[in-house]
Amino acid sequence: RAADAKEAKERVTALVRLVKPTDLRRQTLGDMIFECQVRDGRLDLPDHEETRRRLGARVDLSAPSMSVGEWLDRWLAGRRKIEETTRAGHAGCIRRDLKPHLGDVPLEDLTADHIDAMLREVEARGISPASLHQVFAVLRAALNAAVKRCLIPFNPCAQVELPSVPAHEA
Repeated sequence: RAADAKEAKERVTALVRLVKPTDLRRQTLGDMIFECQVRDGRLDLPDHEETRRRLGARVDLSAPSMSVGEWLDRWLAGRRKIEETTRAGHAGCIRRDLKPHLGDVPLEDLTADHIDAMLREVEARGISPASLHQVFAVLRAALNAAVKRCLIPFNPCAQVELPSVPAHEA
């Protein structure tokens, strides 16, 4: 129908206007639009607000969407300058504490609320405050790497407050 075609044209135009003609990401956006399919009689275009947010945050538009669990596995596998004992400790932390609570959350949808809930659940198991800090440190390091790779715009761990660790006498 003519009305549907006009609406699709307006949506495509609005998406293209998000990126300056000199911006190298314009080609990526064009490819994303070109690959769109018609679903239920409508062109399944990228969401305008989500695309605008990702562009503003300098997140790679072409990066495939992945879960937190998938990213944690990729991050740990890609670590080169790490002792095997540290790798084993991180792997255990990821397997035991992070993936069961955050593994299925889409990486770009992860929030401080998700992390707070995970920390509460892990803490309820009786984990020590120092071990809780270690779990958090592993997650924070993995998410810092995701920010550097432009997979997410910021690290939600920055918005999370941890309980203090009591000092022990030497």
